[in-house]
Amino acid sequence: MGLRYILGKSSTGKTTLCINEIVNTDNMVKRIFYIVPEQFTLESEKNLLSKKESLVNINVLGFRHFAYYLMSKMGTSGRKILDDSGRAMLIKKIVLELRNKLDFYKNSVDKQGFIDSLDETIAELMQYNISDES
Repeated sequence: MGLRYILGKSSTGKTTLCINEIVNTDNMVKRIFYIVPEQFTLESEKNLLSKKESLVNINVLGFRHFAYYLMSKMGTSGRKILDDSGRAMLIKKIVLELRNKLDFYKNSVDKQGFIDSLDETIAELMQYNISDES
């Protein structure tokens, strides 16, 4: 079985469907990942344990922990990842170094919120795979 999204409105049986399918899955499956929002991981584990005695091959993970798991398996876990403040500091440094070359934003560099706005713009461009060649 591959990746499957189960979407729907509140109280339509999504959780029950997931738990029933996990409980009824053949034990020969190597590993099952049950990905839930971070705040529901403990509750989801309790729901599974109430229906199944063992969670040996079942991983209940939040989105962030699943991302960390994937990075560790891909060999990228040793890389340093900038958090929001580190990224903002790096952008600020670059903007200050290039201040004289900026035509349009030269006067905005020192304004409050400019770096955050620029950071959000860069993140959005990266999210949609927009490059300078696009």
